[in-house]
Amino acid sequence: MSPNFKFAVLGDSRGTKAQSIQINKPVLGKLLHDIKKYHNPDFILFGGDMILGRATLNVDANTSFIFSNLLEWEMFVKKSLGVNSLNGYVFPAIGNHDYSNSDNFKESIKAFNKAFYYLPSNSCNEDMLDGYGKTVYYFDYYNSRFIVLNTVFKSSSSGDPEDKQQLIGITPEQLNWLENTLSNSNSTNNFILLHSPIIGTYQDYYSLPFDQQEALFRIFNNYRIEVFDTLVKSAFYDTNGTCVDSFIYS
Repeated sequence: MSPNFKFAVLGDSRGTKAQSIQINKPVLGKLLHDIKKYHNPDFILFGGDMILGRATLNVDANTSFIFSNLLEWEMFVKKSLGVNSLNGYVFPAIGNHDYSNSDNFKESIKAFNKAFYYLPSNSCNEDMLDGYGKTVYYFDYYNSRFIVLNTVFKSSSSGDPEDKQQLIGITPEQLNWLENTLSNSNSTNNFILLHSPIIGTYQDYYSLPFDQQEALFRIFNNYRIEVFDTLVKSAFYDTNGTCVDSFIYS
């Protein structure tokens, strides 16, 4: 019998646009301190939007700018948790604020790849999705598999003429990879972390396009899935019970 374990899920620690504050350190620091002191989880999932990033006013949010602020976030989290490294302890998803302003996808995620160098990638593990760097990955923990997706890829399938290259969407490559990763899993429990809500207010670009919602739910229907989407709230789908004690700060 696999041992019980516990983990925390957080998301969206960015600061305010009006004041160009990159990280909401008072709130994030208090959360991390209390989580460590009162719960002491085995690891932490973070659902993206670590920093204000590309929404910063009057700034060229290039790779160097995003990287320096993600690095500051990482150092602050380590200090707040009292750890020397986040490797094996904090597993983030990329949020729309964590991209650089480059129109080239591989360039726009370069800062995330550099900041979270310890995360799995296709270059080290062929099971990961090629071309997405460290923004799409999975890891196994005892009897559970944790899968992290990139929901900030530009969607071309929304069919909405008012969709001005909005940054919400899961590509077909990710959907295929997700299904393969689940079908190859021998884990009792499967968890999925993504930044954007699956269902929300699509008119405000706060949820996935309808065709992608349907594709995800079709996949979820075939597997035991628990989903955390942390841009707005955490959501759970088709969960049949688990030995994992999880607590959510979202």
